[in-house]
Amino acid sequence: MKKIFFIILSVFSLSFLNVYAEETITATIENTNEEISTIQEEIYVASVDNEKFTSFDEALKYAVDNKIETITLLLDTEAKGINISQNITVEGNNHTLSFNEKGIALFGSTLTFNNTTIEIKGVGSTPYGEWNWQTISASKNANLILNNSKMTLDGKGTNSNVHAIYFSSNNKLNLTNSTLTIKNYNQDALEWDGGNGGYNVNLTNSTYISDHNRSGFTGTFYATFDNSTVKVLNSAGYGSNGTYYTIKNNSNVTFENNNAWGISAWRIDMTDNSTLTANNNGYSGIWTRVLNVDSTCKLYVTENGKKATTTGKNAGILFIGNGTYSSTIEKGAEVIIKNNAGSGILTKQKVCNLTILSGEITNNGTGLVNANNLGADLGGGIYNIGTMIIGEDVNIYNNHASLAADDIYNAEGATITFEETKEDWILDDCNDKINAWYDDSDNNRWNAHTDEEEKLHTEKVKSGSVESKLTIKAAHNLKAKVIAHYVDQDGNKIADDEIINGYVDDAYKTIQKLIEGYEFDKVEGNTEGIMTIKDIEVTYIYEFVKGQGDGIDPEEPKKEEKPYTGVYTSSLNIIPFALSLSLGSFLVLNRKKLIKEN
Repeated sequence: MKKIFFIILSVFSLSFLNVYAEETITATIENTNEEISTIQEEIYVASVDNEKFTSFDEALKYAVDNKIETITLLLDTEAKGINISQNITVEGNNHTLSFNEKGIALFGSTLTFNNTTIEIKGVGSTPYGEWNWQTISASKNANLILNNSKMTLDGKGTNSNVHAIYFSSNNKLNLTNSTLTIKNYNQDALEWDGGNGGYNVNLTNSTYISDHNRSGFTGTFYATFDNSTVKVLNSAGYGSNGTYYTIKNNSNVTFENNNAWGISAWRIDMTDNSTLTANNNGYSGIWTRVLNVDSTCKLYVTENGKKATTTGKNAGILFIGNGTYSSTIEKGAEVIIKNNAGSGILTKQKVCNLTILSGEITNNGTGLVNANNLGADLGGGIYNIGTMIIGEDVNIYNNHASLAADDIYNAEGATITFEETKEDWILDDCNDKINAWYDDSDNNRWNAHTDEEEKLHTEKVKSGSVESKLTIKAAHNLKAKVIAHYVDQDGNKIADDEIINGYVDDAYKTIQKLIEGYEFDKVEGNTEGIMTIKDIEVTYIYEFVKGQGDGIDPEEPKKEEKPYTGVYTSSLNIIPFALSLSLGSFLVLNRKKLIKEN
């Protein structure tokens, strides 16, 4: 019985100890979890005044409830969204704020980020229910300001109707020493509501990038770029539409590879060493009513009109004009308008008033870059229906048009002023030197290269101011030649011909050569004059003046020949003979002397 009792007691003791151990371990784990939880709750990510918070959302609520305007980030953190009607400033301290549910709704307030990285990716709605098709939306008088900050909006994964930033009226998007990148939205990067209030974008020492959105700027914004970089790339629609652009102080603006218009603007003003590039856009690279470029700036407009289906959309610059404002590209500006499908510059209204004092307008109108090879019909270089002045520092040649006026077309009633061609212009049709402007009319195109005389057409056109229809091409006249011959009085050639190659109506002047042994006598033909379609020959005749004057050098007089006597009189045989004679005389004299002595 004792054994049984001890066994039962042992089992009971072990069971009690096991239960106690389990309860103790469980209690310890729970206490540990509570301690860990307490530690986690004490990781503060933001502060407002002297209050610290473990989430940005709590800090934002506290700031709004207490009418406090500044939130300070203590660590990288996340936000569910921002919906405010009071001014808020986020002091980022170089931390990152990521939005994971909603974007930003601003009601008559200003949201400022200082020294903050802001990432909003895949977010297609603001916290305000009615603004569920924008990532950031601003009501009237609301502003978004970035100082020393970097904001990225990525629309990948959002609905097809979502816009990145939407302004309602009298709004400002201000960047100072900051970067704003907007990409992958099916709708616009920056859009207005169609009202007539002020919509402002101000960049100072900053960068704005729109890439793979429907548009970069949509609406009548007043955009000022000061020492800043702007890139609007790969838009599904227009690069921009209707904005007033002020580009100054070394700013660099690029509109490239947009599906329709490149930079479509109400007005563009460029100053202080700034650059605007409009390349490889589906329609015209630039669409504008006013265009001013000062002498320090650069303007590059190339290979536009790739997807245009009409000649009204495939020009390098489509200049709409305005009845109140004239436009000027100043002398000294570096301007290249080249390789566009349609005209280099096409004016659209009679009120257009454009002065171009610098630039290269070449190789436009061919349609080579267009998907359907659609080029210019008229005025491959310039198509003018308004008022245009082309200065002496503008190179405009080697453009092409299918119907007439390869280089310049001026409509009836329009006014154009242009200068003479330049000596260093070379025609790409034939690699010949350009020497003047020529008529290039419909059904009577310029032609200096054909054996069919009835098809030759080289009618020169004088430069100047014209107020009537004009269809011209920078080209050359029919080729011409002048040959200068140099002969003696018998017609014998005494020097190489001099050949002058040129064009009909070119001035020529031949030269009289100095030829040794000859003296100029006379010339036959006009030594100078105007070249004609028929070769001109000029002959310079010389008199021989050296020697006997018969034109042949006199021969040396011949020595008299003596008859052969059989004795060879070579000087080499005389020498031994003289030596023998001297030796004989010596021996005779010495013999006589010896006889006397004996």
